[in-house]
Amino acid sequence: MQIFVKGVEGKPVNIKVTDDKTKIKILKSLVEAKEEISIEEQKIYFGGKMLIDNDATFGDYYDNEGSSQQFVVRLVGGI
Repeated sequence: MQIFVKGVEGKPVNIKVTDDKTKIKILKSLVEAKEEISIEEQKIYFGGKMLIDNDATFGDYYDNEGSSQQFVVRLVGGI
């Protein structure tokens, strides 16, 4: 499954995850690897809601498998 994460500079970054059961904390680690933003500094939003990275999965936030999903990364404390 491909998702697009809009980074702090506004550029979309393509990230591949296995499926909608992928945990949000896994997404944050993939963003960290590509964008060099530490997990602790990330806030990820989808549909106007901040995604909580406890044991939440993508499926907890949307149910449109196969459609494009855009997530937005914000830094803690601004931007």
